[in-house]
Amino acid sequence: MDLSYNQLQGRLPPEIGNCGTQGSGVYFMVEHNKISGPIPDVFGDGNFYIFYASHNQFTGGVPLSLAMVGGVDLSHNHLSARKPFFGALKNSQFLDLSFNQLSGPLPENSGDFSNLKHMDLYNKLSGKVPQSVEWMPNLEYLDLSHNNFTGTVPSKRPSELLVSSS
Repeated sequence: MDLSYNQLQGRLPPEIGNCGTQGSGVYFMVEHNKISGPIPDVFGDGNFYIFYASHNQFTGGVPLSLAMVGGVDLSHNHLSARKPFFGALKNSQFLDLSFNQLSGPLPENSGDFSNLKHMDLYNKLSGKVPQSVEWMPNLEYLDLSHNNFTGTVPSKRPSELLVSSS
């Protein structure tokens, strides 16, 4: 289902979780709209393959149930949780949380990232550069720029790694 590039507004109803009940592989895209409020925590069944909702007006945190989704793009929203979403992403290959107001440190032991290929966390995060980057064998692109990370860059790096302190 692709509802991108419209003038949709209001909140995303929790009933979107019902889209995945007929089998796996659901693509749900609502990019470039005016959808606001929190993102419903309804993705835990593992039936969603893609949830792209960039360039909206979502607020709050990132639901943990999105860890079950293969590709997540929530860039360019108003997400501002102090403890950002960074759960076990064993199903995820693509995660873009850039251009939000996520802050605070990332957990050092963040879980299983073995399938992650692309991760963009351009935000206001802080603390040490997560060593969990070394546990991402398939990672091809990582953007940690424009955060307030400290420490050293992990020795095992993807082909494109962007890290800066401001």
